Amino acid sequence: MARGRFPGAGRLLGVSGVPESLAIVGPTVVTMNRERDVIDAGTVVIDRGRFVAIEPDVRDPHTDRRVDGAGCVLLPGLINCHLHSRPGRALGDGLSLFEWHALYPDNLCRHMTEADSRLGGLLAFADSLKCGTTTVLDMTCKPAGAFAAAEEIGIRARIVPLAADAEFAGDGACDVYSEFIETLAEHPTQPDARVQYWLGFDSISGVTEATLRQIGADARRLGVGIHGHMSESQEDAGWTRRERSLPAAVYLERAGILGPRTVLAHCNWLTGHEIALLARTGTSVAHNPTSNMKLGTGIAPIPDLLANGVTVGLGTDGMLSNFHLDMFEVMRGACLLQRIHRLDAHALMSWDVLEMATRAGARALGEEREIGSIEIGKRADAILVDFRDVHLRPLVRGPHDNLAALLVWCARGSDVRTVIVDGAVVVEDRRLLPIDEAGLLSEIQRVAGRLLAAIPESHPR
Repeated sequence: MARGRFPGAGRLLGVSGVPESLAIVGPTVVTMNRERDVIDAGTVVIDRGRFVAIEPDVRDPHTDRRVDGAGCVLLPGLINCHLHSRPGRALGDGLSLFEWHALYPDNLCRHMTEADSRLGGLLAFADSLKCGTTTVLDMTCKPAGAFAAAEEIGIRARIVPLAADAEFAGDGACDVYSEFIETLAEHPTQPDARVQYWLGFDSISGVTEATLRQIGADARRLGVGIHGHMSESQEDAGWTRRERSLPAAVYLERAGILGPRTVLAHCNWLTGHEIALLARTGTSVAHNPTSNMKLGTGIAPIPDLLANGVTVGLGTDGMLSNFHLDMFEVMRGACLLQRIHRLDAHALMSWDVLEMATRAGARALGEEREIGSIEIGKRADAILVDFRDVHLRPLVRGPHDNLAALLVWCARGSDVRTVIVDGAVVVEDRRLLPIDEAGLLSEIQRVAGRLLAAIPESHPR
């Protein structure tokens, strides 16, 4: 494989084309700062990709560009802490986790090219942006293609190649890892780049302990984060106990994986000791409620994690496992799942899941100083949610405030009107600006047909 296959080395990304200054005038500003301050009709000014003013009234700041936010709510861009971009969607409905994984994710990874990965990335990132997600943590077995897609479309992304080298691992991802590490070491991604590489693994059972140790050592040496799955299903959680005589979190700590730059997806089957261990090591969790419900894999103990000080972000999972990438639906699902599981309407509240989708997601990625809230000096990632529709009225402020409840329980991705990443408008009036959407849809249809022709048919009726 030729050097340079993995793009993004040594470049500051995402600043070209950013307008010098931009004002969003008149929205309700949900800052998601530590105090959760809300400005009922404010003006937010962006200059050179950062928030430079947040004013508590409507004014004309004489910027290069003005966005009318009247009747809208301005939120920080949503952060998706667990995604798999692949050129496929809604396949294997009704299959169990392991049946589905063996048939679709494993086979797609086996057959798809870097060019296919780019198209899958463009589709996932286009869907994400149009639903208000400005940052994704994306795991893929063809990282260069996804990286190129993120650069092209303007999303903020952390791209994670999957290590999978155990004897029975199915993804076929392990053949890129050694070369990927060599390339990344020689040409590191800039720490302030919009698109960066992390390191990661698929299931714990699919990667050898030696490789896990190498991932931990490489991540520390290169200064990048680690992302992987842990205890998604009961069988996952039981594997380390059967094979290593250890709970999963203890096994990962022994391998040098846990720490403040590590995000573990799912974590549905945890012991109290494991929760305490995640808290002590500063390891974060990416909660995927709608994916877990769809696949029937389990319920993460989110209130217990939060009570112990574990940072929890939200994730959609992939378009193959969850079928949709709407973080508003994920927020709603997170509340519903905990409340019915615990028979407690207070188990998880609207403001808490809004924080999980914004500020806490940024903290999980180690980037709370840069993104996750609308505050002066932070990178300008923001979305305008249009409240001028029947399902989002009446909006009530004051003693009977329903703003957070409307956002979590009533809003949906299709209500997002404008999306800004690094100060650049990438979605305007619900139209994606950086790419040709119609052309993408035509290409992805063709690629999916070619890849699926190589996969045996199996579907429960």
